[in-house]
Amino acid sequence: MYLTENFEPRRVLERFEDICAIPHGSGHEQALGDWVMALAEKRGHEAIRDAAGNILVRVAASPGCEAAPPILLQGHLDMVLAQEEGLGSRGGGGARSSRRAGSSGAGGQHPAG
Repeated sequence: MYLTENFEPRRVLERFEDICAIPHGSGHEQALGDWVMALAEKRGHEAIRDAAGNILVRVAASPGCEAAPPILLQGHLDMVLAQEEGLGSRGGGGARSSRRAGSSGAGGQHPAG
């Protein structure tokens, strides 16, 4: 069950919850990168990851837009976690994350949605 199931745009919010369920503090982005790669593969998109962990996903143009200039969207996978009293500035890396109702939040398998 998604916490945002009664809100729109539903699919976007569901993917957001999927991402939040995977620990991805700074320096601990591997699992989320794996999820992105699996989602791209599931959708039939070309995806590559370099040795530094950067991911490029190529999505074909929509029908009728093949001649349009390409668009590049850029972002990052890590999340800067809130600092807790007594912890360093990184707040424990990937040890904490937001959780979707019913998820373990323990870094288990998260299917690409």
